[in-house]
Amino acid sequence: MRAHHGLDTYMDERSCGRISRQLARPYDIGRLDPHIEIVDVDLAGDVWFILDHAVINGGLLDEADAGPVLQHRADL
Repeated sequence: MRAHHGLDTYMDERSCGRISRQLARPYDIGRLDPHIEIVDVDLAGDVWFILDHAVINGGLLDEADAGPVLQHRADL
């Protein structure tokens, strides 16, 4: 066992993975983009679906993107 604690003491696989995830988190597109998903759908009758916009880490749908998102919904 080593008497001092150098960087190599802490750089095992688990630590490297944790550090890597922490450094990558601010760039994770899933944490930055608005979270919009289909939560209900009826394909048998009038064909409709309901979207849910969940705010995760402040990732709101930008006002400039709302129009294209709604147009895409209409195209579906």
